[in-house]
Amino acid sequence: MQNGHIYALAVGVGDYEQMNISNLPTYRLDLALIGTAIVDGLKAPAENIRLMAGENNSGYVTTSDLAKAVANFKTLLDDEDTFIFYFSGHGRERNIIFSNGQLELQSVIDFVDSLPAKNKIVILDCCYSGNFDARGAREMHFEDSVSDFAGHGIAVMASSSADEVSRLGPRGNHSVFTGALSTAIRLNKNVRKGMLSLDDIFREAKRLVSGWNVNNPGKEQFPIFRSRIGGTIYFKVEEYSP
Repeated sequence: MQNGHIYALAVGVGDYEQMNISNLPTYRLDLALIGTAIVDGLKAPAENIRLMAGENNSGYVTTSDLAKAVANFKTLLDDEDTFIFYFSGHGRERNIIFSNGQLELQSVIDFVDSLPAKNKIVILDCCYSGNFDARGAREMHFEDSVSDFAGHGIAVMASSSADEVSRLGPRGNHSVFTGALSTAIRLNKNVRKGMLSLDDIFREAKRLVSGWNVNNPGKEQFPIFRSRIGGTIYFKVEEYSP
């Protein structure tokens, strides 16, 4: 079984020498975790997923690399697709940071929202990533059918609030939120009639991060979820017979 309408771009940045800030060792495992979760958990075709970590998996990813990658996806997407954008790297105030510069967080979200897909999911695992605006809920017009309205729009998951740092896991080789999110995607306890909802995925990830907070006082983080989707997004992850 495959959800052939799912596409994903996962970006991991680890080389920050040019920006004169500390390198991040987590991008490799973060990309492996999220990529596996999307393919195995959401049943997306592996050929629809791009994991981007720079040449030779170096962690050196530039702003122009991102622009080119998103432009390539733009030519593939149509109005029945789901597009997932994932970022693991440094964040600062209202920006996400690449190896050679930074981009305003809101502008990245708005650009992803402009892509020609039915729905878009932005996942940000970086410090201060909750500093964004989902622009309010989509308004339903009477001329819209329920099927046309449901599932359309954009949802954003952020690893921490606007004034929090995002933490590394116990061994320092992956991020806490990505570990929780990838586990939540692959768990089947929230599957109903063969379907897993985006809302349930986030609730489970938040529950797992809450466990981290309890066991790591002084290192708490509180993930953020904002959406302007009519209802939620459902992924068919199991065969179902009534």
